[in-house]
Amino acid sequence: MRPTAVSNLETQGRSAAPRDGRFGRRRPHQAVAATRPSVDLHAHGGSDELEPGAGSDTRPAVTDAERRVRLIALCVSMAVVAGAFFATWIRELPELRASVQLSWVVVAFGFALCDILVVHVESRRGTHSISLCDIPLTLGLFFVSPTHLFVARVLGSALALVVHRRSSPLRAAFDLSLFSLQTCLAVAVFRTTVLSSFGLGAVHWAAAFGGVLVANLAGAAMTTLLYVVRGERPDTLTRAKLLGASIVTTAVNTSLALVAITLLWNHPSTTWLLLPVALVLLGAYKAYASMSQRYASLCVLHEFSRLVASAWGTEGMARALLEQARTLLRAELAEIVLLTPAGDGGFLRLTLQAQGRLSRKPGWLTEEEWSELWSEAEPTLAGRGTREPGLRSFLSARGLRDCILVPLHGKHYRVGTLMVANRTGDRGSFDRGHLTLLETLANHAALSLENGRLSDQLHSAVAERDHQARHDPLTGLANRRLFHEQLVDAMDRAHTAASGLAVMVLDLDRFKQVNDSLGHASGDRLLQEVGIRLTSAVGPLATVARLGSDEFAVLFPCAYDGADASAVAREIETALEVPFEVGELSLEVDATLGIAVFPLHGETAEGLLKGATTAMNQAKQLKSGIAVYTGDHDAQSARRLALVSELRAALEEGEIEVHYQPKVELRGERVSGVEALIRWDHPVRGPISPEEFIPVAEETGLIRTLTTYVLRRALRDCGQWRRGGHAIHVSVNLSPRSLLDEDLPADVATVLEEESAAPTWLTFEITETSIMADPVRSTEVLERLSAMGIGLAVDDFGAGHSTLTYLKRLPVDEVKIDKSFVKGMAMDSRDVAIVRSVVDLGANLGLRVVAEGVEDQATLSRLSKMGCGVAQGFHLSRPLPSVELAAWLDSWNNRPTLLARTLSNLR
Repeated sequence: MRPTAVSNLETQGRSAAPRDGRFGRRRPHQAVAATRPSVDLHAHGGSDELEPGAGSDTRPAVTDAERRVRLIALCVSMAVVAGAFFATWIRELPELRASVQLSWVVVAFGFALCDILVVHVESRRGTHSISLCDIPLTLGLFFVSPTHLFVARVLGSALALVVHRRSSPLRAAFDLSLFSLQTCLAVAVFRTTVLSSFGLGAVHWAAAFGGVLVANLAGAAMTTLLYVVRGERPDTLTRAKLLGASIVTTAVNTSLALVAITLLWNHPSTTWLLLPVALVLLGAYKAYASMSQRYASLCVLHEFSRLVASAWGTEGMARALLEQARTLLRAELAEIVLLTPAGDGGFLRLTLQAQGRLSRKPGWLTEEEWSELWSEAEPTLAGRGTREPGLRSFLSARGLRDCILVPLHGKHYRVGTLMVANRTGDRGSFDRGHLTLLETLANHAALSLENGRLSDQLHSAVAERDHQARHDPLTGLANRRLFHEQLVDAMDRAHTAASGLAVMVLDLDRFKQVNDSLGHASGDRLLQEVGIRLTSAVGPLATVARLGSDEFAVLFPCAYDGADASAVAREIETALEVPFEVGELSLEVDATLGIAVFPLHGETAEGLLKGATTAMNQAKQLKSGIAVYTGDHDAQSARRLALVSELRAALEEGEIEVHYQPKVELRGERVSGVEALIRWDHPVRGPISPEEFIPVAEETGLIRTLTTYVLRRALRDCGQWRRGGHAIHVSVNLSPRSLLDEDLPADVATVLEEESAAPTWLTFEITETSIMADPVRSTEVLERLSAMGIGLAVDDFGAGHSTLTYLKRLPVDEVKIDKSFVKGMAMDSRDVAIVRSVVDLGANLGLRVVAEGVEDQATLSRLSKMGCGVAQGFHLSRPLPSVELAAWLDSWNNRPTLLARTLSNLR
């Protein structure tokens, strides 16, 4: 038989055999895998540890090292007890006078022979070993001195364990220490019963029965203790059944031994007649063992059929097959390699090891290996002590003691290959009977596995169609249909549990510009990255969906009143603030989020989605980023519609006022400029915040009119102050929409000319986020304004992500430290460090640094000490109308010592 690719899978690329891997002549049912390296898979090593016994339940908490130490301690303990027995008592006992004396060498040979001819009775739960060692032990009690019996037991068993069974050192140590202890106990019970008198009668027979029985009970106890020290839990019922069987065999063996003793005592010449009886007894044991094994095999096959019927999918069937194969053949390891039915060279390796650990590893075959796979293949038996070079190489490459390998032939194609390895304990190696059993199991399994694959393919096709119908093909997220289904289910659960549920709808700002500027491929990639970022931000308890275009939705549990929903929204907002890497570009994307809570804002899926969408639109209008739905959103929409016409009328009637807040140079104690701040005192509604009417102006196109209005008023007032002797400049804030207006420089030039104002009187304050709306167009507009001689200042410095980048690119003259840092200086040392860093940065870049939000003397003093250039805030002055500011400027100039007193604490 020539090597095949099936065996290459089992070799796992670790063999050192020659390339061709030939093994010489063919032997029936004995072959080996090809040993050249092929697929890089993990290897499994053998184990010299004592195996779990019948019905044991292994506890994986005990490590191999701890188990080995415990076993050594148990062996030492038994050896010490046996040695103490022998040294203090057994050795001093006199030899009994019998009519016949046996040489201890004969008894030792009897022990060795009985240990070699041990019969293993296998059942589903474990293996019970039947030994005839009770016969030489009983003979030794009568015809050999205690010392010679002890020596014969140890030497005879050692000969069988080491030479024949080739037991591991630890196993041999355990068995020999146990046999020594059993021998000492048997002698002790026997001699204690018969005392110094000796003969042949009922008392002596009972003493022999008692001694041998105590020895076997001690063996059972030590075996049970063995499981405990190994970290296993013996099955009490199974151990009781095995103990009963052991007592029966002990009685039979001892009875036969006593008959032999009687014949030796009275008629030595007739003792040979017992030899046929002993052989018949041994044959009966072996026949019983064979029937037990057949019954166990039938049970395993029946159990496998039952498990396959209930198993789901190919891997479920494969695991059931591995479990039954390992149980049936008493193997440490069972492994199956499943080949893909597509014939593409793929395979999946499933390995079931000790304690039920299942490892899973896929791989691929080369074309040559795949071709060899379909050639001739036969079952492989690699037993212990094999002399075949290829077999030895294969076992060595895998770290195995022995193994059986059989192919799995389906009806239409080869399913794969099945292997069991490392026959447990000292029960010999696998034989042809085991090979036949595994072939039988494999034949049953192959068709089931093939049918399981067909079922898997059908299920996968149905699942794929269902997945496509309920998921977005671009991002893989739930689509609107699945989101609606999950929302309905979540609402039912929340209603039952009396808990809350939040629906969040978010829209990406300026996504259309990404598509138009970079192309749809970049836009698609950005949507995919947003989906990944959202899923990571909300965690496994939330559902993320793409509703369409750049609109996403998130469903997550929250408090009944939705108090914690905004916190989740802020986490999402923070996650989206980090720039997205799309190709070679780094894109910053903002999102607007609307939230609706069940049952507070609606009790239907449609109502919650509508409420969240309405809140999102409200957030867009207010530029707030996040909005929670309220019942008056509809009323607010009507209010905003009315506000549009009222704002237009207010501009026409001059109802919009401009107030000014001074900016004071800390070192020169001079007012260097003012910031223009818009105010609207509605005749009916009262004061209206700029945060409310400026977004309305941006959305309706009134922002250009409003900007021109404020600019004209500010330059006109600035001219009056200058004519009054106050050489100051005025700062005007520009909205993001104004920066996108290419006509803004021309409008500014017109106002400057009409108001007879110099460009140096004027400074425009811009924010980082306003630049990010369209960096290219914004930069172009700002460069044109700077070329006119108009100053530029970055407002809210430090609150965005790309400040340093734009400080480098833009013609900026001034930076204004965000007031949140300035206000926090008195309470947070980190804010102090940030402010100091900005001051130093401005000094190094040659920029004027303005600290806004100064509200107390301590903050002003620290800023002056840091070297900050300009301060602005309520501690110096609140925003004032033009007339009041003129009076304030006169007062300031007439009281030059006011700031000096303010700064005196620094000296």
